[in-house]
Amino acid sequence: MRKLNPKAQSLISYAVLIAVLVAALLAMSTLIRYSVQGKFRQAADVFGGGEQYALELTTAEYDLGPNPRGTMRFLSPRFENNGFIPKRFSCEGRNVNPPLILEGVPGDAKSLILIVDDPQPDAPMGTWVHWVVFDISPTLSQIDANSIPGKQGINYNGMNNYEGPCPPPGTTHQYFFRIYALDTLLGLDEAMATKAEVEKAMQGHILDKTELVGLYKME
Repeated sequence: MRKLNPKAQSLISYAVLIAVLVAALLAMSTLIRYSVQGKFRQAADVFGGGEQYALELTTAEYDLGPNPRGTMRFLSPRFENNGFIPKRFSCEGRNVNPPLILEGVPGDAKSLILIVDDPQPDAPMGTWVHWVVFDISPTLSQIDANSIPGKQGINYNGMNNYEGPCPPPGTTHQYFFRIYALDTLLGLDEAMATKAEVEKAMQGHILDKTELVGLYKME
């Protein structure tokens, strides 16, 4: 085989380098295009990762439309009402809260409360409380994935954090994301704020409420 001279080898090396750079630029331009269009989920599927940026870029896909009755509306860009919650927000995945969107909060609201639970009337523990958050700012319109939007109460594990869906294998459970607009701040001690204490404190102060229901089944 004829050996290439140094000059030819140098030209080939430059050509390979240029090809690699062109491929990288094309990939980057595709990612930017997806992001600008609010399609980060598709881009993340192609390029991987991107969880921490998901809310900012995916909420653009959802036109909440008019709300003629003036009531609050609550949804997630990651699952529909009565739809299945993605694995990453469960105990099988990252176990972080999903991104949420809220609109129509009453103008005179002083705080919001978010309670996520799994009612199981036939289970020994009854309702499993997955997340309690209170004294949330009423100006909040979206809750980022893996975030803490307010003061956290106590969940079923006795911890002040979000616990994702984790039903027994082979069963499908419902998870209720309930949000309340109040005419006051609760000012409770996070170390003592169980769901029951929060619900007791907010009685007589509820201006509006709404809910989003998600499903989950263990793989």
